[in-house]
Amino acid sequence: MSDFDQIYQPPRRIATSFMPEEILDFLNGDDLDRKLSEAVRISTVSEDGWPHAAMLSAGEMLALDASEIAMLLYEGSNTSRNLARDGRLTLTLPLDHGLCEMRLRATAKKQEGRRRCFTALVEDVRQHRSHYADVVSGVTFRLHDRTAVLARWSRQIEMLRGLK
Repeated sequence: MSDFDQIYQPPRRIATSFMPEEILDFLNGDDLDRKLSEAVRISTVSEDGWPHAAMLSAGEMLALDASEIAMLLYEGSNTSRNLARDGRLTLTLPLDHGLCEMRLRATAKKQEGRRRCFTALVEDVRQHRSHYADVVSGVTFRLHDRTAVLARWSRQIEMLRGLK
C-alpha cells in the first residue's frame, strides 16, 4: 500500500437538491421483502447541539420524488422532537463503494396514532470514499418476525404514499 492510499480524501459533492438513483430505488417503497435487513442511519441535532443518531428501515421511509423523502417516526422519540424543533438531518447509506451522505430539511406533517409523519427536502448530497477500502454494506439487522414486520412496513408505506 502506497502513502497515496493513506491521504485524506474529502467528500465529493454529487448533487444539490436530488438523491442518486440508487438511493431513490432503495426508498421507493417497493420490494420491501428484499430490503428487510438494511437500515438507514439518520442524524439529527439534539437540543443541546450534539448529533443524535437513529436508524430507520425501508418500511419507515419513502422517496416521494427525487428531492423529497417522507418518514414515519415515533411521536415521543428524540429524533421526532429534534426534527420538529430544528428540521435538519443527515441520511447515510452505502453508495458506489463509499458512503452517501444526504443533508435534508424536514417539516412535521400529520400524526398517525403514536407516529408522526415528516417530509424532508434534499439540500445537498455528498459521497465519502477511500482510496484504500470499499464500503460493502451499511447497517444490517436480523428481524425476529419477518412476516409481521413486512405487513407493518407495507401498511406504513401505503400511508406515506398518501403524502404525495
